[in-house]
Amino acid sequence: MGFIPGSNGFYAWTLYAVDQYPNGSADSVGYWAEARIFGGVIVFDRGEDGTESRHLYFHGCRSDGPRTIYPPTDQQFEQMIQFLLDESESHDNPFPILATPQNRWRWDPWDAMARYNIYRDRFERKISPSKGKPCVLNSIDWPEIKDDLYLINAMHERLEGKSVDEEEIAAAKEGITKITPSSPLWSDQGQRTYQGI
Repeated sequence: MGFIPGSNGFYAWTLYAVDQYPNGSADSVGYWAEARIFGGVIVFDRGEDGTESRHLYFHGCRSDGPRTIYPPTDQQFEQMIQFLLDESESHDNPFPILATPQNRWRWDPWDAMARYNIYRDRFERKISPSKGKPCVLNSIDWPEIKDDLYLINAMHERLEGKSVDEEEIAAAKEGITKITPSSPLWSDQGQRTYQGI
């Protein structure tokens, strides 16, 4: 494609390779518009055979949002359905639906498409034959990292005899259970433990 624009409202980092789409630029513009309106391109858990539409996720492409694929929260989903189905004007527009730390069960885009059949269409993204290593891990992509760091700090504070917030500990413990196999905290050996927590 030659020129790749910089980050602005008309740029979507995942959608600039228009040659991969059956309708070329028209498909790319459609994905871009969807991402701007809804908060991300809507993708689905396609199940083992790749044909189902089991769970709905958003693949955002905003420079300040996560690069991970995320589901809407229950509240976001309900607001979206009410807005789309209710013919009255009594509901506020819930769009765009942007990721918050509460949007859990995040998926790495490569894992989502290559290993777990989470996509809209197979042609929507070109994926490499092998998964690369991210140079940075952050809590914007993986909210459970913040929970993990909180629990590590709380563990040290408790070991030093300082008081800790039990409600925050419980919330962080719950947060680290809402992870997928593509999370940096995922372990086949079981859930992490924190001494004294």
